[in-house]
Amino acid sequence: MKYAKGGVVTQPTFFRYGGAGNLGLMGEAGAEAILPLKRGRSGNLGVESLGGGSTNVSVNVDASGSSVQGDNETGQQFGEAIATAIQLEIVKQKRSGGLLA
Repeated sequence: MKYAKGGVVTQPTFFRYGGAGNLGLMGEAGAEAILPLKRGRSGNLGVESLGGGSTNVSVNVDASGSSVQGDNETGQQFGEAIATAIQLEIVKQKRSGGLLA
């Protein structure tokens, strides 16, 4: 599977889903990140992050084998979007029943 470990799509790309020949479109409005999800002990499904008393999260994006298009402003916006998504997930996982509770 091409994005089994995650990745970034920088141009409109079709993908199959649902096993019945359904097609979806990703990357049509700009760069999109594909993040592998993991089910936690509580049964919640989300992005895995590890941390201790003070939460440190590292996000590594392997874009090898893909073409890169864009500019610094787009890259900055993409980075901010990922940072916001991660922060929201950390807050969620710190709640009762979450992985970091």
